[in-house]
Amino acid sequence: MNIWKRRASACGLLLLLCSPPALARGYEGYQDELGNAPWYDGSRARIQYQDTVVVVDVAVWSGIDDGRGDDIAWIQGGWGKRGNASAKVYWEYRDKDGQWELGEDIAPAAEALYVQQRNGDQVEWLRDGVIYKTVPWSQFNTVNFMKAQFTAEANDPPADHIPGTLASKNQVSAAQVRRGVAYADAPLAIQSLPEATNGHVEKGDEANTLRTWYAED
Repeated sequence: MNIWKRRASACGLLLLLCSPPALARGYEGYQDELGNAPWYDGSRARIQYQDTVVVVDVAVWSGIDDGRGDDIAWIQGGWGKRGNASAKVYWEYRDKDGQWELGEDIAPAAEALYVQQRNGDQVEWLRDGVIYKTVPWSQFNTVNFMKAQFTAEANDPPADHIPGTLASKNQVSAAQVRRGVAYADAPLAIQSLPEATNGHVEKGDEANTLRTWYAED
């Protein structure tokens, strides 16, 4: 998933946010997958913001999806930055009918807790406890959210740099998921693919923490 680049039908909604389809994005992060219900209905993580080199766009986010390839439905949030623009907190989703929406909020803090979750009859996005977007849960009520992701994403690596350096790695901590009851630590069992050129990721000292950085190989 990419916060600015979408297939042509989605790009018609927000043309200025779309990128050329030839670009090959890359990821540095981890994900977890479920084999059976109850499915995920929330994810959250503390995500650091470090400025980085951006030509097209870079983002760091957490989210849940149903893993269906081109027909994927998802809910995600975090921060993103496009070339020649300031970084912004963002929300994004693609619902059960294929409708894609994205919006921006304020500039990201140096670190914040980002939450995307079901709350009764709606989905809400929170930044440090402040709700900055809601949509009806009915748009997702038939989706089997079997995958959770915590990742940094570069749309055009290596021109776009994964956040962090070897001396100051960008951290995603307290990565957690919910399956309808209470949040639990995310195992971060599977490394995200495809990897970003010159991007790197490692697990932190705590089980539900990861760190990313850019370094030329």
